[in-house]
Amino acid sequence: MLGILFMTPSLLYTTFIQTISSFQTVELVLNLLSISILNKIYASSRGSEDLVNSLRKMVSSSLLMILMPILFGVLPVSGGALFSAPLVDLEGQKLALKTEQKIFFNMWFRHIPHLIYPLETALVIAATLSHISLGDLLLYQLPVFSLGLLIGFPLALHRINEPRNIHIQRTHVKEFLQAFWPILTVVFLIAIFQTKVYLATTFGSILILLTQRITISFSSRRAKDLISIAGLAIALMLYRNYFEVSGAVTIISALLQNQVIWQPLLLVGVAFLIGFVIGESTPSTTLTMAVLSHFAFNPATAGLVFTSVYLGHLVSPLHLCFAVTADYFKAHLVEMYHRLLPATIVTLIGNTGIMLALDILIT
Repeated sequence: MLGILFMTPSLLYTTFIQTISSFQTVELVLNLLSISILNKIYASSRGSEDLVNSLRKMVSSSLLMILMPILFGVLPVSGGALFSAPLVDLEGQKLALKTEQKIFFNMWFRHIPHLIYPLETALVIAATLSHISLGDLLLYQLPVFSLGLLIGFPLALHRINEPRNIHIQRTHVKEFLQAFWPILTVVFLIAIFQTKVYLATTFGSILILLTQRITISFSSRRAKDLISIAGLAIALMLYRNYFEVSGAVTIISALLQNQVIWQPLLLVGVAFLIGFVIGESTPSTTLTMAVLSHFAFNPATAGLVFTSVYLGHLVSPLHLCFAVTADYFKAHLVEMYHRLLPATIVTLIGNTGIMLALDILIT
């Protein structure tokens, strides 16, 4: 970062103009704004509440403990870990689960779906900065998502026995689909039809407005929120471009080109460390992609880096979800990491192997 301090005013100005006028920056601003607007509209429609209520009628306590963090994670609900923690705690008490087990339910199943969630801001940024289409990146993320679930299920459900007396009725399924279909439509458009994120999310917002009786008020506070989001997107791109032109990536580029360190180890290590130290997925992803900006990404290596960043931030004590979960359950680090850390390490190693195999197939 010190390299930026020694950039000439002319270079600073030129980089600034090129950044704010580039299509990449404009698209990122549109993506983040449209996702935020969808968040507000969906929250006003009470969709998440209807979704929870419909699921309670259809699934067992253990499955509900998996679905609640997932749904509060992928649905546009701020502070999802804190929203799902009381529900997980309540159902966990019914099953007499230990604190560490309830923590794992709340943390793991909230975050693993973000590895393939098209509305995850960090994933959108990773695709944008690596010049990979979001649809292509999502396809390459499917194996690690599946691996995460395979690792998570036995760790979460270990020694849980409960009666299965749930009777699913057609009306319950109908209620669930009515609550979930706007978000499902957006995901389908992005993942299947390769629709631009801002177009798909705008379409989803319009669908909700046309099909549900809700009133949207535009206050000065909401205007400030949108301006803040647009400013964040521009700041991220400026940060990345200034970092690149400052020459700060020279050492990393030399290591990559000269094979001083085994390339996959360098990619995974740098990405995981940055995610862990910063503890937030969006700035961690931006910084990592800036550090590795001279690297020629393909969908496999972009997925490898993003997943490493995301897993690093997942287990960081600075991660907001980690902090609020620890606070809610009054847990120490040992309890937080008892199941979470082994699952993260195994997923990280497994993902590295999967992505290296896919990288070989691509090249």
